[in-house]
Amino acid sequence: MKPFLSSYTELSEHLDDRTDFRTDRSRLALLAFFGFVLTLGVHLLELPNWNAAIYWAGAERILATHDAYCWLAGAKGVGDYAGFGMAALARLLAGIALGFGLGA
Repeated sequence: MKPFLSSYTELSEHLDDRTDFRTDRSRLALLAFFGFVLTLGVHLLELPNWNAAIYWAGAERILATHDAYCWLAGAKGVGDYAGFGMAALARLLAGIALGFGLGA
């Protein structure tokens, strides 16, 4: 019983050595980067299926979530969501990607 107790005591001393992300920003940045890469990898696994005919309605792509329609309408200045941050971000990204407005 003594050997087990001594090895547990040695291991338990390291449990209090928590990373302080306020001072160790490089570790936080590394964790955030790996989280981003992992999430991006999971999404890119479905890349071949994104242009399947089932995800199109005529010439327009069907959006993945119900709230995406709210943010895009807000980006066009229509509806109650026009003043929210996600609508402004959608407007900014559309301006960058498309180079012109979103239309009427």
